[in-house]
Amino acid sequence: MIERLDTPTRVWRPSLRLQAFRPCSLVIQFVDVFTGDDPIERPRLVLERERSSGAFVAVRQKPAVSARGLLAYFGLEHRKSAAGLAPVRYRISIESDLYIANFRKAKDFETTLVAPYDDVSVPASPPAEPLRIDLVPSPAYRFEPFVPVVHGLVVDSNGRQVPDALVSESTNASVLTDAQGSYSLPLRLVPAGKQCPIDARDRLGRTGTALITLPSSLYSSVTITLTDPRPATLTRHKRSSHA
Repeated sequence: MIERLDTPTRVWRPSLRLQAFRPCSLVIQFVDVFTGDDPIERPRLVLERERSSGAFVAVRQKPAVSARGLLAYFGLEHRKSAAGLAPVRYRISIESDLYIANFRKAKDFETTLVAPYDDVSVPASPPAEPLRIDLVPSPAYRFEPFVPVVHGLVVDSNGRQVPDALVSESTNASVLTDAQGSYSLPLRLVPAGKQCPIDARDRLGRTGTALITLPSSLYSSVTITLTDPRPATLTRHKRSSHA
């Protein structure tokens, strides 16, 4: 069994009671980055286990859900004898209309290790706390009507949409683009009438900036075009070598 997250202090306290040697192997917590709280709609979690061949296969076990919304998996990696066995790698992704996993700005999956156990020993490293998955709003996120939101598209220099690009504003507001390169960026701290930049960056290091002004920019799509900084860098290196 697991105990719920302690709400006032947010300290994770695993229960000392185990259900017939089915210890808690993995606990996952979703956090809505925009609100700092539980998601308004829990995403579908996709958990996959790595085989010895390096391929991943979907885990069929359904997680237990606590009253606080934590997802817990019990009894993963149960073996007849676990002595000397290395931890097994699992990878995590989500499916959601309202959210994009924040880790997608750098990678396609979040990964974690689960230690094997047997009927005479519990895992060597049970989870001390939940694995936190931060969620950023997708273009379909349901913002409150009073929140100013700039909508737009991130494209490359050839006009192709760029997925999983980080779109941010200096007040620490940030989101990711979806599979079609679209974004919806909430700007609660940007004053009206002041021009400010919105920056975008993708996994390849390409960057771009667009200038917006509230409230006029709320009523049109703002496109950010990414450019590759590497050619300019190479040019500088060539000039230095000739000098």
